[in-house]
Amino acid sequence: MAFVSVVIPLYNKRDDIAQAIRSVLAQSHADFELIVVNDASTDGGAEKARGFSDARVRVIDLDRRGGAAAARNAGINAARYSLIAFLDADDVWYPHFLETALSLYERFPQAGLFGTAYDIASGGRIRGANIKGMPRGFEGVLKDYFNTVTGRMPVISSAVMVPRAVFERLGGFADNHRLGEDQDMWCRIALAYPVAYSMRRCAAYRIDAANSICRDSTVTEPYPVILTVERALKSGMGPCGRLKKYLSKLYIDYAVHLIRGFEMSGARAALKNAGWRIIRDRLRAEYYYMRTRLKMRRSDVILLL
Repeated sequence: MAFVSVVIPLYNKRDDIAQAIRSVLAQSHADFELIVVNDASTDGGAEKARGFSDARVRVIDLDRRGGAAAARNAGINAARYSLIAFLDADDVWYPHFLETALSLYERFPQAGLFGTAYDIASGGRIRGANIKGMPRGFEGVLKDYFNTVTGRMPVISSAVMVPRAVFERLGGFADNHRLGEDQDMWCRIALAYPVAYSMRRCAAYRIDAANSICRDSTVTEPYPVILTVERALKSGMGPCGRLKKYLSKLYIDYAVHLIRGFEMSGARAALKNAGWRIIRDRLRAEYYYMRTRLKMRRSDVILLL
């Protein structure tokens, strides 16, 4: 079996990092190294990671905070092995993640990404992520990543393994962005390679984790994946119809993020770039959230519909 380099970016996750590390050390496949990239943490999390005596664990320090993308890129550069898996510091792997990812790698070596299904953890509850169009028990190459991704993200940064050669060809994560850089990486890979996937749930993704950049409404920069998809459409790469639908979804996701930060003018501008039927359906689903959780006025919501 192959050796794997595991990369965990760490920024102020002192209360979570030990659990993440333990979940890696508990893997049924034991041939790996674990690189914790300390992204200039200030809460003692790096010291907690250094407290593990397992020789497979090492911590590298960045001089200044660069964000999750920069930390992942630093981990890729420090990796000793040709297969690189990722885990966020506030998520956990189940013991069979590496075993499952490596099984995909052995069966589908032509793929550029090996991902698995995952659970969603929130408030002490765990439920399986609903991946669009994927039958229970599926293991193989996705027929159309860009159809699947118009639902819930099939690939997340805590349940994925990528060959180093793919990064050498396509480049690393977009480290000039703080939000959506992982989606951008998976999109760039899917445009260039097949995507191998297992519906076996191999990780738990915490959507209520503290210090989550995904829920930071002060981050208003556009998602880099939007530009990637627009470029792909202009150059004729990938399935045009599905890419357009995915682009609409991305603009709507971005608009909803801005709405939650009360950036209404930016949200309206983003929505102009998406199809109105898709906008209507998505905003109806968001209506309850905006009216009850954000206490928005009905008139503001109507302006966006």
